[in-house]
Amino acid sequence: MAEYTHNSVSVVVLGHMNPAILNHDWLVQQRIIPKKFFVQSAQSDSPFIQFLSTPPMAQLVYGEIVFTVEMGKFILKAKQPTVKADAFNVAKRYFEKLPHTPLVKVGFNVSGIVKFDSKQEEKSFDKKCVSCGDSLLTLINKPDIEIGFTVQYQEGEGCYRLDCTKERKARKAYLNCNCEFDVTTSTRLIEILAEGNKYARKMDKLNRSIAKI
Repeated sequence: MAEYTHNSVSVVVLGHMNPAILNHDWLVQQRIIPKKFFVQSAQSDSPFIQFLSTPPMAQLVYGEIVFTVEMGKFILKAKQPTVKADAFNVAKRYFEKLPHTPLVKVGFNVSGIVKFDSKQEEKSFDKKCVSCGDSLLTLINKPDIEIGFTVQYQEGEGCYRLDCTKERKARKAYLNCNCEFDVTTSTRLIEILAEGNKYARKMDKLNRSIAKI
């Protein structure tokens, strides 16, 4: 039976960002990140794993959460075992402290991996989702091609996109579901971030339904 494993959840906000703001002391002073994400003192003298700051970007890495801020993009990635990640609340608190940030879009990503137990199982997946795989393999005549599909649709105010990429030799399929919303005000951004878990569960359900053979 094919096995689906959740990989990560991420929040992406597009707009005009200030990478110089991002640092551990500011996150702590503003009570943006919970202490449970700090690296334990027994493992390191630093509460975080890595900090990089240059004029165009800054990155701060904790055990399970990674902040990346570029001039036009904010990314918060949570590598946690379930979609019920703290990333949404953390991102919400972050932008509550920066209400005057010019904004364009906010998006959520839910990623996972499907592992096939057998070649027949993989063929069943291909027949269900990627029926052109064998034809493309014959046409291109290369044994190591990657195949997949992209599905995009509108639902309410959100635009959803599901991407699948398959490694034929490794018997794996990589799934990434994304939904994004246009935002121009911090109030609307906070509202959407507050419902992040709802959107993540919806995308996780879609990923898992694709994995069922």
